[in-house]
Amino acid sequence: MAKRTRKRCATLSGPELSIAGTYQTFKIPGRLPSLNEILGSRNHWTERRLRADAAAIVRRAAQKANLLPMKGLVEITYHFTEKNKRRDKSNIEGAAAKIIPDVLVSMGVLVDDSWDYVEHGKHKFFVDKEEQWIVVILAIKLPDSTNV
Repeated sequence: MAKRTRKRCATLSGPELSIAGTYQTFKIPGRLPSLNEILGSRNHWTERRLRADAAAIVRRAAQKANLLPMKGLVEITYHFTEKNKRRDKSNIEGAAAKIIPDVLVSMGVLVDDSWDYVEHGKHKFFVDKEEQWIVVILAIKLPDSTNV
């Protein structure tokens, strides 16, 4: 069910993306646990299980999208769709902003999730009572020398 969108450039070299403006997207069905759900668990085994289950969902969605490795600074933007407005935005994006980049690094899509390689974009939130999902947009950016 993951939707793949990739902007193509004539100057791509090899099986990796490194041209500024190139992007890839993938869709994660359902929703991930919030930061409160993960940190509020009673013991570390429950926390580990929640994180592992969420990572497995992200991994399956990313594998379906056949993402190519991305070199350089990558901006990650999330579009969250929730069934209602009960969960705080910061708790929704907090867990996703940790779990999703970690999975993408372990798959080799991102080089690393440090400041040198990942920048977070403006996240958007929507409500849909019928279906929940997260769309992840990975865009290669030109390094900004003013933020040193």
